Amino acid sequence: EEPPPNTHFVLATTEAQKIMATVVDRCHRFDFGRPTVEQLALVLRRAAEAEGIELPSEAVGLIARSATGSFRDALGALEQLVTYSGSSIELADVLSVLGVADADLLFETLDAVGEHDPRAALLAAARLAESGRDSEQFMRDLEAHARELMIVQTLGEVPRELSLTPERDQRLPAQASRLQRADVIGLLELLAAGYEALKAGADARTQLELALIKASTPEVDVSTRTLLMRLERLESQLGPDEGPQPGQSGRPERPGQPEPATRPDSDPDSEPPAGAPPLDLEAIKRFWPGVIDGIRNENKLLAALLADARPVALKGDELTVAFAEASEFLKRKAEDASNRVAVGEALRALAGRPLRLAYELRARLDGEGDRAEPALSPDELVARLKQEFDAEELELPAAEHPPAQSTNERSA
Repeated sequence: EEPPPNTHFVLATTEAQKIMATVVDRCHRFDFGRPTVEQLALVLRRAAEAEGIELPSEAVGLIARSATGSFRDALGALEQLVTYSGSSIELADVLSVLGVADADLLFETLDAVGEHDPRAALLAAARLAESGRDSEQFMRDLEAHARELMIVQTLGEVPRELSLTPERDQRLPAQASRLQRADVIGLLELLAAGYEALKAGADARTQLELALIKASTPEVDVSTRTLLMRLERLESQLGPDEGPQPGQSGRPERPGQPEPATRPDSDPDSEPPAGAPPLDLEAIKRFWPGVIDGIRNENKLLAALLADARPVALKGDELTVAFAEASEFLKRKAEDASNRVAVGEALRALAGRPLRLAYELRARLDGEGDRAEPALSPDELVARLKQEFDAEELELPAAEHPPAQSTNERSA
């Protein structure tokens, strides 16, 4: 049966790109998007005025933000608030019903992060817990506030979609100018990691406190600590009166060409940067823990192998790293080509120049006392390997035992 004349069909979809071209050619297309916070606030004010509801501007802003682009959710929240508190709605009512964080608490928390004050950040989370509000919701509110700061820092002004009240529109750029962009971005990344942990069943308050402490004390991050050590090394090489001038990058500009990769363990003749102070063994010993930390981010097993190794000699561009006499197996693993490259890269990152690596066994390492560690018997070595690498020794049936092996073959 054919439809009557002048009949129109409405096709609604969220995946317009999947509609066939023959259908699209015969349609008038209308794209609908989510309303902005400003549009939601306008509708809320109209509804409140029509119904004789007293609704302060701060409450309008909170309701509009919590609606996440939905007119239905915004008006539903307003109806819920009227049922809860009557025709006169206060800001405290909105905070209680919606479970969102007070704007003052959000500003105080970000100030604590920017001032690198973990105590103040942790106290902000404690005040939130005492109020009975949800920690996961506070993480979302904190993420939204940090995102707004990042946008204001980038644009240099408060865009219309973020504008709520005159007071808040003044506080937001003022705080954005006080905070470093790296602190804001770091907090956003930590909150994103906290959400992933929540999906795995982690406690929301613990993840919130962990994100705040890490954001306010960046030195607790191993990779950041290693980077700071590298920066300190580079600053000492440049000196107080050196470094790139304004408008200069400090290296020749080669648009479209990446920096050539340097193999730290295969380019020992590279010259150190001009003006660099002489690299001595004591300096390497000081940043050796940073070398291990840098390796651990990429290769935990290699970092474990080198945990007990020590730099013992530096002759020219050759660095000697020593293991205890009983650690011959660890020394052989460290001498693998791929492991040499990894250690060389970590060394170059902190030393500022490539170094050749040499490994040896020593009866005593620095700081271990005057007594040499006794060599392990084959049985003791097998037991140690089982303990350190969670290995399992398999016993062959009697009929399948291979010919007797020497002690050296069994150790290998």
